[in-house]
Amino acid sequence: MKKLSLKLAASLLIVAPALSFGGGRLVIRVKPPRARVEVRTRAPGPNHIWISGRWTWSKGKYVWVSGAWVKRPAPKAVWVSGHWTKKHGNWIWVAGHWNLI
Repeated sequence: MKKLSLKLAASLLIVAPALSFGGGRLVIRVKPPRARVEVRTRAPGPNHIWISGRWTWSKGKYVWVSGAWVKRPAPKAVWVSGHWTKKHGNWIWVAGHWNLI
């Protein structure tokens, strides 16, 4: 039984950088890297807006998701960028969203 407890404790140490606290929210203990500088191409159309790239957490590490041009869902829609925020010593991703005016 003691060996099983030690194995369980060791496996938790491996997963320790990321913890999930209900509601599908992922909380990370490791600070995200600085955002990468991206080169924007020309917009494919007048109703497109650039959504910057971001770091996401996947398989125990940060992975860069490149930015992209996205068509606005409504003519005056405004994109509010997602961001990582620090709370109680952990990092939490606040997802981006559209504000429809």
